[in-house]
Amino acid sequence: MPLGLLEHSPFHSYLIPGILLLLGNGLLSFLVLLLTLRRARHYGWWIVLQGCVLATWILAEFALMRFYFWPQGVYLGLAALLVLTGGLLTGRGAESGG
Repeated sequence: MPLGLLEHSPFHSYLIPGILLLLGNGLLSFLVLLLTLRRARHYGWWIVLQGCVLATWILAEFALMRFYFWPQGVYLGLAALLVLTGGLLTGRGAESGG
């Protein structure tokens, strides 16, 4: 991706955004997957958190890069689906492991 996309952001390279992306949408997603597969306590809330992190990432892209590309809309929809699904699981007692 051209560095010109970062023109309106506080970043001069993709290093810091890349690290944040790795942590927030990479490693956190893997942790949430493991917690969900194990049906760990409060795993529904972890799914909600992952949806919020993903939505925040996409909305920050909109604001900082002033650029829209259709996959961002797909990811924003997936973030909403994560929040909704996690909320439904939490309401069903996912926090107690069942």
